[in-house]
Amino acid sequence: MGDSDDQTRPKLVEALKGYKVVDVACGSGDAQTLCATDDGQVWSWGDGDYGKLGRGGSDGCKVPNVIASLEKHKIVRVECGSQFSVALSANGVLFTWGKGDYHRLGHGSDEHVRWPKQVAEFKGKQIVEIACGSLHCVAVCSNNEVFTWGDNDEGQLGDGTTNAIQKPKLVTGLKGKRITNVACGSAHSVAWSTNKPESQGKAPNSVPMEYNHLNHLPMSTLRNRLILLHQFSDLYCPITPLVNLKEDCVTVCLRKILIPRSKDSVFRKNIQMTMMRDKSHGPVIELNRYQAKKARLRGGLAGPDGMKSVFGQVVSKMSVFTHPNLMLASRLWKVDDCGGGYSESIAEISDELQNGSVAILCQTPNGRSDSGANRDCFLLNPSSNKKIHHNMFRMLGILLGVSVRTGNPLSLSLAEPVWKQLVGEDLVTSDITEVDKDFFTRVKSGVTGLKCIKEMSDDMLISADLSFSTSGIIGQEVRLSPKYSKITPDNRQEYINLAIKYRLNECNEQIKWVRRVWSK
Repeated sequence: MGDSDDQTRPKLVEALKGYKVVDVACGSGDAQTLCATDDGQVWSWGDGDYGKLGRGGSDGCKVPNVIASLEKHKIVRVECGSQFSVALSANGVLFTWGKGDYHRLGHGSDEHVRWPKQVAEFKGKQIVEIACGSLHCVAVCSNNEVFTWGDNDEGQLGDGTTNAIQKPKLVTGLKGKRITNVACGSAHSVAWSTNKPESQGKAPNSVPMEYNHLNHLPMSTLRNRLILLHQFSDLYCPITPLVNLKEDCVTVCLRKILIPRSKDSVFRKNIQMTMMRDKSHGPVIELNRYQAKKARLRGGLAGPDGMKSVFGQVVSKMSVFTHPNLMLASRLWKVDDCGGGYSESIAEISDELQNGSVAILCQTPNGRSDSGANRDCFLLNPSSNKKIHHNMFRMLGILLGVSVRTGNPLSLSLAEPVWKQLVGEDLVTSDITEVDKDFFTRVKSGVTGLKCIKEMSDDMLISADLSFSTSGIIGQEVRLSPKYSKITPDNRQEYINLAIKYRLNECNEQIKWVRRVWSK
């Protein structure tokens, strides 16, 4: 319409006057709208977060605009999920774009995609029907095969599990049936079939990629190697609890030759032994998502200490999550009808933890300077040390633990050093540069890197008049010792040692609060 006013009656979309619309779709939450016209073009407007409007950025748009990259594909169908968009061309090519967590886009990763991208898994196939739930998709091929991908916490993907699926996967339970149409609710799927059995499928049109890597080896060598690796893994994995996993021979050598399926099987078996299966979900809680959204619109924290956010509301109810609830095989809680589904609340919490609504995570120094690795990743915020922050870190530990136990993803971009500390590994100096590449070499912003200080001549160091302090990961100045006010040639090495020690241990308190609950 060109404005943000609510409309109580239907009103003509002036920008589409003169075009014949053949399909239209609307997203949920902070939503977008798509439509396809009879000339094969796709128009999008509304909220632009995560690039779901398909024009390369995150800017919203109040009037319909054409998605130029789809003009040559003659699109006939459009669909919208929660924060992502789907388009189907006349010749059966499928495109997805927008938010990528929970693998809702089907590209094999959880990265956000800001331009329409063809789903590579369907190359050589013709898609004839497509449907989107909140965080999952269902597609039907011309040979009546049905594929699903995305979030699966309610079993909506039809594979008999509640594990998310990264790429389109055949629904074997529908094999042999002629599926003609599909539809999705927020977290369920429906398929229509005829009475006639499906015809025999065709062989793959292309040679699998693995063949090109191995075709120079004799078949007997491949067979013997495979048998040996499987036999070794089958013998070793069951005795894993008896092995000191900190030994180098295990972490460096054995890790590379153990069959992933065997490792995963042992891990899952031990997890499943402690699963509580008498309930499908934990306590029912009420979440005021409207309050959270309204608080976010003001910018900064969502209320005092972020407690008006969805995450903050869950933290305030943390006492209801008893130990048996943490052992459940699927949902930690069930949201009442006004709060949306469990997966949607988890997705919203992941966003809040990383968009500034809550203060317990902070962007890496590399992210702030837009250089080096881990620019899009986050660290635990060392300045978050109030009692309410302790509870927030404990809740984060619960969410991480439940995510690992149930196999349902938590879309958090935590930097690698955070994961090392969470699993009990000590950080080393190279971990510092992983998140702050200029820590040792910085020569600007009033801060001098450790390498520069080490290489300064005595006279230059004295004339530089540098304070005996360093910068923390959020940029704050930290005094390293009450004994010294300035760096001198005599205390130079002590300063360097203390600065490195501080950085390596800066988030220990926050890690402790997360691990204390996660380990349970």
